[in-house]
Amino acid sequence: MRSAIAAHNIDMIYPNVVSPVHALKDVSLEIADGEILLMMGPSGSGKTTLLFVLGGILSPTRGRVVVRDVEITNLDRRQKARFRLKHLSFIFQGFNLFKALTARENVELVLHARGMRARPARERTQRLFERLGMTRQLDRLPRDLSGGEKQRVAIARALVAEPDVVMADEPTSALDAENGLAVTGLLRELARERGATVLIASHDMRIAPFANRIVQLNDGRL
Repeated sequence: MRSAIAAHNIDMIYPNVVSPVHALKDVSLEIADGEILLMMGPSGSGKTTLLFVLGGILSPTRGRVVVRDVEITNLDRRQKARFRLKHLSFIFQGFNLFKALTARENVELVLHARGMRARPARERTQRLFERLGMTRQLDRLPRDLSGGEKQRVAIARALVAEPDVVMADEPTSALDAENGLAVTGLLRELARERGATVLIASHDMRIAPFANRIVQLNDGRL
């Protein structure tokens, strides 16, 4: 099976006044097209760092990352941004919503950036909010949403463009059992229906039954 993501001998060292922090240590990993991979490990184990390196948000100190046959570690910042827009979506633990935009506008923005016209973008966004049980929140600003509602908007924004790869950092952390199940089910549907690859960093064992494979990170080692 073709690899959607391949990481080779990744090291990530953060400079520090006292001593450098070795966040990732010689990590190699291959993730297949359509695979749902769950990365688990204690806080500070390097899960988020690895997620961001695999998605081209962070550049590793050493090693190579290949995503969909493109070695993203060779791309400059602008090229990485264009690549992410076309192929990747992220669900951030901190939501990263634009405060001045409504829930609908935060999601439609992704489709507009990819060149979709206003009407089909609005229709697709509406359908996704219906699946997430969020139609009443469509026109609310982030300040008027609960933590769980913000999380679902962030998830809608990541899924609306039907990306090739979804990278999720603690996607169910702000959700109750029912909504966490719904969101995880959506991620699984994306993988099954479109052959998308889903990479999740989480402490949440509720996600485990949905994953094809679970890897453990401890002290920066896989």
